[in-house]
Amino acid sequence: MYQALYRKYRSKTFDELVGQDSITHALKNQVVRGDFSHAYLFSGTRGTGKTSAAKILARAVNCLNPQSGNPCNECEACRSILADRVMDVVEMDAASNNGVDDIRELKDRVVYPPQNLKYKVYIIDEVHMLSKGAFNALLKILEEPPHHLIFILATTEPEKIPATILSRLQRYHFKRIGMTDIVANLRAIAQQENRRIDDEVLALVAQNADGAMRDALSIMDQLFSFDGHITYEIAIEILGIAGHDALFELSDGILMRNLTQVMDVLRELYDLGKDMSVLFGDLISHFRNVLVIGATEDGSLINGPGSERYLHQARLTTPERLIDIIRTLTDAYGDVRYAMDKRIVMEMCCIELCTRQERAGQSVNETHVASSAEPIVQQRPEVRSGAEPRGETPQPVTEVSTASDTDVFYENDMLPADEAHPAESQTPPSAENTTADMTAQVTTADFKAKWPEVIASLKRNNKMSTAVLLDKVRDLKIEHTTAILIFDVADQTFYNISNRPDNIKAIQTAVDEHFEGLELRVQMVDINGTGALMNKLMDLVGEDNIEIIEN
Repeated sequence: MYQALYRKYRSKTFDELVGQDSITHALKNQVVRGDFSHAYLFSGTRGTGKTSAAKILARAVNCLNPQSGNPCNECEACRSILADRVMDVVEMDAASNNGVDDIRELKDRVVYPPQNLKYKVYIIDEVHMLSKGAFNALLKILEEPPHHLIFILATTEPEKIPATILSRLQRYHFKRIGMTDIVANLRAIAQQENRRIDDEVLALVAQNADGAMRDALSIMDQLFSFDGHITYEIAIEILGIAGHDALFELSDGILMRNLTQVMDVLRELYDLGKDMSVLFGDLISHFRNVLVIGATEDGSLINGPGSERYLHQARLTTPERLIDIIRTLTDAYGDVRYAMDKRIVMEMCCIELCTRQERAGQSVNETHVASSAEPIVQQRPEVRSGAEPRGETPQPVTEVSTASDTDVFYENDMLPADEAHPAESQTPPSAENTTADMTAQVTTADFKAKWPEVIASLKRNNKMSTAVLLDKVRDLKIEHTTAILIFDVADQTFYNISNRPDNIKAIQTAVDEHFEGLELRVQMVDINGTGALMNKLMDLVGEDNIEIIEN
């Protein structure tokens, strides 16, 4: 029967434990001197050797012929422990034996001396999962343990263990194993298994193991299912992860705001069966490498090869934007596990990264308020006619206006008459019109100041796609009881999608949440006023009688 690599190559002596030299040195010295403790705590992340060290220590203290603190693994005591033929070394899982009755039963058994060995050793794995009552029962044993009893507790979460227990233990923290140590161990195992595997593949396995040797061996097991020479291309295909080239191409598109390239890479990775959750993790790790190497220019600090390519990407942008990208990916990564379609979450996140803050100083998300004394230059692109030659680029028409913090950056003569001159059509509010009086207290500046909170509310309520669409809003304005969202004429598609009933409803809900008690009606217009005309047409003939045909 085939035996998994992590079981076949489990360390059998302290010298075979990888990456925990300080711990193994201390334990070997205790065994040599014979002054070992009655209780130990081995803590650290998964796959770093805690349980293996506990089993080695159990054999070492009972070994009839120890070798410099290591068990010989040849004497009767060692062989019986390795074969699980003795009752004096017990390994129990606290996850399934976490009740007070389990520990009380244990307490009744430990008082009896060992039958075949010098010491009784109890290894309790995941000890942090014991109940409060079970910890209290365990404390009674640890306070006055029999001289023949040794406890070895292992956990990944030592902070959950009561202080009264911790104070009675010798604590050893197992650190993550370095990539160099993992690669060296994997190379030795591949040689013993007579398998050809490229060093680039070993580095890839070590990077995805996240400092856990057990995880690395499990990945190697998966790769060994392929017969023959294992190359990097074969490895990423078997493991279903994105290779370095795909990650660099995807990240290049994000940094250059090339949405077409980003969507093409995502489609290709999706068609190849790549897991979007894994891709999120790979992208976060990739941009972390770009950020770190850009700040330090030290290639030894990154996870994986390709320091020159990371440094080149770091020079394309700023640390602030890289931090923003990592935060955005991390936020979306937390939601992707609950998403019905993980691909959509990834696409929406990448669209947000590519389209955010395209106009410095004019983005509504930055809550930029123009000074009333500073002239604002607005460039309105001319519409190219079909008769104009393709090689000629029409010159933009430059218009200068003086705007206050409540002005909208478009020309009044482009709007319908009643919207172009709101002051002329405005009627004084009556005493009975309390809604108008309350809404009048909200200025354009107030609305702009709270706009980022409205966007954040949409994201919290799983309306990420709507929030991404609103990144195309170029300005805001309050008129009477109406909150006007203004789109650029170049963003007509985003404007049309934002105007759909489900998106309007989500935006209106978010606005109402932050302007409680004020009946602000959300309205969208594009910069040439066609949006306002469309809204009026919908009021006249009904939305169901209008069909929008997109070219």
